[in-house]
Amino acid sequence: MRSLNNLLNTLSPAEQTEIRTGWTNDRPNGPVTSDDPDAGLWEPKPPEPVKCPYCGNNQYYAGYYHGHGRVQWYLNTVDAVIPCKCDGMTRHIEKQRELYRQRLDQEKAEQQKKELKRLIEKNIRSSGMPEKFRRRTFSTFQVSNENSKAFRTCKAYADRFDELTEREQNGLAIIGPIGTGKTHLAAAIANELLQSGKKVICMPSVDMLAKIRATYREDGNDDEIMNDLKTADLLIIDDLGKEKATEWTSQTLYTIINARYENELPIVITTNYTLKNLVDRMTPAGSQDSISAAAAVDRLYETCIEVPMIGKSWRTSQHGRTV
Repeated sequence: MRSLNNLLNTLSPAEQTEIRTGWTNDRPNGPVTSDDPDAGLWEPKPPEPVKCPYCGNNQYYAGYYHGHGRVQWYLNTVDAVIPCKCDGMTRHIEKQRELYRQRLDQEKAEQQKKELKRLIEKNIRSSGMPEKFRRRTFSTFQVSNENSKAFRTCKAYADRFDELTEREQNGLAIIGPIGTGKTHLAAAIANELLQSGKKVICMPSVDMLAKIRATYREDGNDDEIMNDLKTADLLIIDDLGKEKATEWTSQTLYTIINARYENELPIVITTNYTLKNLVDRMTPAGSQDSISAAAAVDRLYETCIEVPMIGKSWRTSQHGRTV
């Protein structure tokens, strides 16, 4: 090849072009390497091969043939030099590929962590939870002989949420006297699920209904908040039965509960009343029509596992008072 190049250099440019064209006219455009037999006839000339650091063999450059003796050599790219196939280079390449895969996995994990953090922050803002609720966790709950069963039930519900909510009874009805820790356990469920990226709405029934009413008064449209209540991964209604029953509250609660019932989405409620007594509490005073209240409670009765809470009020006990 070198002797041929020396011979070409003795010819005129026109003669060199004619010879090069004759050598290369039949070659199709495409990838080439610098050890190609015709490489000495191309322009620009191929770069000198690089020695393999493991075995000392030549490693040649890759390029692309564009026709008429013109080649583009890949001099400044990752794939510029075609790697040697010796064992040492093969091990080196595999190690580099593994490091690259690890870096990609790490970057992906970091990105997912950032996205989860943003999702958690967004879900907490839209959860409707009062500030005090956000500090109530399972670790801060005071477990006693009286509430230990309820604690274990609620903790298992949060830990196995995806599994348990596939069942027909996919919700909880935490029932008991005031001050026994019902709200604390419900909030603990919410906080644990929020930290896993679940969309949870956790509000006292009075606040929830007030927010719906206020939203409607502001723009005459409560579709957004109603959609959130109907579609969140979990809806927690605290102190159900404390709201003043009207035709509107009874119908609104039924609409929310029924939508989640039909879509098999879970609800957790806390209440001072048995499910049977809730019908009376949710029926407007003086009304003979308890259909909406009865229908809503009937759906809760079907889908919620009852979690009884017993014992004295921790609020009065904590302050040394009795009721």
